[in-house]
Amino acid sequence: MIAFSPLRTRRLAVKLRELSIVNAGALAAVPPERFEESTTTFLQMVIESADAPTERHVTDPKNWTVQERMLIVGHYLAHTTGEEGGGANFMLGDGHYMDYLNASRDTPNFPIPLGSHGGDEWQISPVTGAMAEAIEQLHGHIPKVAGQLHWMLGAMAAQLLRVGELAPDPALDSLSYLEWLKNRMLVISEYPESEFLGLYAMRHRGNKMLMHFFETVEIDEGFVALPHEGSEAESMPPARFPVSACVSEFAKRVTGKPAQYGG
Repeated sequence: MIAFSPLRTRRLAVKLRELSIVNAGALAAVPPERFEESTTTFLQMVIESADAPTERHVTDPKNWTVQERMLIVGHYLAHTTGEEGGGANFMLGDGHYMDYLNASRDTPNFPIPLGSHGGDEWQISPVTGAMAEAIEQLHGHIPKVAGQLHWMLGAMAAQLLRVGELAPDPALDSLSYLEWLKNRMLVISEYPESEFLGLYAMRHRGNKMLMHFFETVEIDEGFVALPHEGSEAESMPPARFPVSACVSEFAKRVTGKPAQYGG
């Protein structure tokens, strides 16, 4: 049995446990296009305890930010990857985990005010797991929008709110949130290009202030982490943290899961 060190940040007080062979097999069967859903499932499987010693601490993986979820998957891999794979500084593509992790940047307080745009006052919050799952579920349901543009639109719709504007709770009322997010994405997708670019620039500026643990961007498949400035891998491509990497080849083989889902 692997002993995991506690993971403590401003919002997290988490202790992990090792995947069981049955859960590893179930996880390996999740199609890769359900990346965010599988991340939530994985986190629920491996959390031994998630405490809230302060009011700002969060215990539900759906309410952890995308970056916090990456951090916990990375924490699991750092403990389960053998020395041949880099151990705590495990391999990520041609780079290593520490090329992407910026442990000095913890989750800031949010929402963060962004000022005025189009006659409204705006604020920004990070994308949470529940929000990311909703964006994932809506892929293919926004006319003429797919791939990177879909994820970008979804993130803009989820993150940017006018001051005083309220959205359904994405974790507690997922169906209402999904409908709300879809309508919001439809509206933003029809913005004139200049208006869209103004909103995009505002979000980009806000994300620089929100940055914690990993600098994330959107690609065709979803959210990825960029190598941090000054790392040896700065010119490397962005990295993902698929939970399939947490499933051993043995578990994939003995549970008979398709290689394309587990590898």
